[in-house]
Amino acid sequence: MPHFTLLLLSWIAQDAPADQAVPQLAVPTLDQAVEIDGRLDDPVWQQAALVDGFREVEPFEGRPAEHRTEVLMWKSETHLYVGFRFFEPEPEQMVRQNMVRDARLMEDDRIQFVLDTFHDGKTAYFFQLSAAGSRGDALIGDNGSSFNKRWDGFWEGRTWIGPDRWSGEIAIPFRTMAVGKDGRWRANFERYRGSSRTRYRWASPQREYRTFNVSVGGELTGFDDVDQGLGLTFAPYAKAKRLSQHGGSREWDTGFGGEIDWRMTPQLKLSVTRNTDFAETEVDDRQVNLTQYSLFFPEKRDFFLEDANLFDFGPRGFRGRGGNAVIPFFSRRIGLVDGEEVSVDSGVRLSGRAGPWDLGLLAVDTPDTRLEDGSTVPASQMFVLRPKYNLSDRVAIGGLLTHGDPDSDRTNLVTGLDLTYTTPDLFDGLFNMTTYAVRSEDEASAEIGGVVGTRANLTTSNWEITGEALVAQNEFNPGLGFVQRPGQSNLGLNLQWSPRPADQSSSVRKYEFRLNPFVWYQSGRIMSQNLRMTLFGIEWHNGYEFQVDANLQGDRVDDVFDPGGVLVDQGFYHWANARINLQSPEGDDLSWEASLGSGGWYDGGRTDYSFELNWRPGPWLSLSLDYSENLIDLERGDFANRIVALGGDFFYSPQVSWQNLIQFDNDSDELGWQSRLRWIHQDGQELFLVFNAGWEERFDGAIVPQEKDLALKVVYSIRF
Repeated sequence: MPHFTLLLLSWIAQDAPADQAVPQLAVPTLDQAVEIDGRLDDPVWQQAALVDGFREVEPFEGRPAEHRTEVLMWKSETHLYVGFRFFEPEPEQMVRQNMVRDARLMEDDRIQFVLDTFHDGKTAYFFQLSAAGSRGDALIGDNGSSFNKRWDGFWEGRTWIGPDRWSGEIAIPFRTMAVGKDGRWRANFERYRGSSRTRYRWASPQREYRTFNVSVGGELTGFDDVDQGLGLTFAPYAKAKRLSQHGGSREWDTGFGGEIDWRMTPQLKLSVTRNTDFAETEVDDRQVNLTQYSLFFPEKRDFFLEDANLFDFGPRGFRGRGGNAVIPFFSRRIGLVDGEEVSVDSGVRLSGRAGPWDLGLLAVDTPDTRLEDGSTVPASQMFVLRPKYNLSDRVAIGGLLTHGDPDSDRTNLVTGLDLTYTTPDLFDGLFNMTTYAVRSEDEASAEIGGVVGTRANLTTSNWEITGEALVAQNEFNPGLGFVQRPGQSNLGLNLQWSPRPADQSSSVRKYEFRLNPFVWYQSGRIMSQNLRMTLFGIEWHNGYEFQVDANLQGDRVDDVFDPGGVLVDQGFYHWANARINLQSPEGDDLSWEASLGSGGWYDGGRTDYSFELNWRPGPWLSLSLDYSENLIDLERGDFANRIVALGGDFFYSPQVSWQNLIQFDNDSDELGWQSRLRWIHQDGQELFLVFNAGWEERFDGAIVPQEKDLALKVVYSIRF
């Protein structure tokens, strides 16, 4: 068996020959001054290398770009410069809805590109610039399977709109990125036209690939002599926060802290943080739990998002089940206990590359903390080690070690191994597979448990096929991880077919059909089962979408389950329901989405509906209303759950934003408001003014103010 395993690894580690020519570009080094204003009128751009030959990906795969699309590249010793000219016959029809940093760009005219600075086909930096000036960036891992949009790098970008085109200029300091040693990078570029919802791409213009799939990108050369400076960044902060209790005290909290980053090598970075503060972090979106299992909330704190892709372990969950049910290391467990913030006294992170190794190391120290309910969380020292060895650009073997538990001062140890394999040319599609095993040892419960799992995905032009299996022991308890269904194992499959009309004059872009069966089981008993089906889905070229889904579900109730305060008796329940969804074009000034679902639910019935309304008359204003309601009628009673969210965002420029979110749910009977003013003087030099307030509805209907706080935070990074 060991010999067979070695032969298998040797075979899949080999690089298969590519079916098509890989576009290549030599990036010249030039020594001239340039002003980043988006106009491309500095003489240096006439000497830049030209990226052209763009082809259409959507809606008609493979044909040459209908509208002239040019990207220009050159570099100095310290910066990479990217410029572009996108010819546009009707600039007034362009979609310009967002200018804020890291906006969710759906229909905005934009450029996006990836830079695989290690030429490994797995990791990359993602950059995005919209016609309205919105800058976005992200870290990419596992050849596009991991996408960390919360990462913010240091770079500059500006756009300009003319009578027959729009253009832009981007300057990226080399010190923003870790880079390899051989001077070769992978890259890909994509243009999106909002008026026609069309994509043009430089390399691999096939629908089965995304820009994030860096293994199918083009080749860039000329990066042998980049200057990353001393590799030192000092980012101190100062904050002042006023906390007010209704009818009680008012307290001031002031503090200083910061972070020091040292790029020890061009590939490896050491970060040290002291008195880490998260005052500017955005609030979570409200959720109401109508299941027997835990809800998942994503990580939003900057310190833990830096190089987060290097700490990922195991597969990402596939669409249809809503994510990964087992995450052996989940950084949100650090510094948060039962939703309350716990101070982070200090932390050390070592992340990056060393030869064929990817490395993520994290150590964090938290003090004794008294919670609002009077309980005390003991001081804790937590440690995470995530190494990965790249056998080739297709195969990697990794490990995981976590030590510590934020809820206890006793030892919790987690160890694991995983194997990942990716290839862009299996059955004319992109194939990814991850297999992993992880073990936990908990001193508090004196239990040892484990999980073994695998996930494989194949994406072709019209098909997406995903299979997943997970076997878990009841005793598995990762102190720094997330387990949605403790002790439960599962089998799942997702088949999605998206055929397209043969007639290119059709108003329909594509149809969609999906079959997604999965089952959860424990100790030989089925705990949950579901057969989700998209009976019919259609997307038109103008952006309208319509979908009809049907679900055949089952769930076992063993313990006390009282959603909405209504008790559900023990037993195994079967039911069926259906849902319709209709969505208008998101590129319109006024857009909307509505859904309606109805059917059985445990020993009764359930009807739920939701709608989302967005008004974006220009990139300077965005107003939104989200409303969802569940009407549930069970044998022992009925109840309704509602969530309402109002958003009001105002933008003076891409650097100055004022964002507001008001949320209410009738499960907690709490109304919350966060107002967040952000001024980016330049990347790494920012000012935040954040106001949080809450109100609670009492049994007599009175609205009572709760605590509120106002925080001012200034961050001023200095780079050497």
